[in-house]
Amino acid sequence: MHAYWQRAWAYVYSLTNDPFLTDDLTQDVFVRAYTSLDQFRNESSYKTWLFSIARNRCKDFQKSAFFRRVVPIDFHRTQSLDAEHTSAEDEAVRAIERNELWKAILTLKKPYREVVILHLREDMTFAEIAAVLSIPEVTARARYRRALQQLRAIYNTEVNRNDI
Repeated sequence: MHAYWQRAWAYVYSLTNDPFLTDDLTQDVFVRAYTSLDQFRNESSYKTWLFSIARNRCKDFQKSAFFRRVVPIDFHRTQSLDAEHTSAEDEAVRAIERNELWKAILTLKKPYREVVILHLREDMTFAEIAAVLSIPEVTARARYRRALQQLRAIYNTEVNRNDI
């Protein structure tokens, strides 16, 4: 739990965009992992197994009647990453850039967003991503490429609008 809490929380947040809901679901993920520990078969890493549980828990929640009736549609869509900075000015510029990047990532459709976050934030290989998402590795790679193309298009659009 100590090794993966923050990473699992960030992944669940990327799927829910709600910090309070993320707290509850992430706790539930670890409870489920603990109670299912005897079912872990060492066919993947603990991280891959845990992220599979997290993804499935989020899918189950989003299918629930509670989610469809109660969870608001418009979520706060910012996420920050921890990093060391040399000056306050550099820190402010990097924070703005990170927030803009995460806003762009969170606008991607869920299949693309998941692959980007698992690859970039969680440093998972495409084979591990394929295991977490229950898709072929080639599909994970294709989704990642498409996500990068969409992100480039978002940034090109913003640059063009600012030039006008």
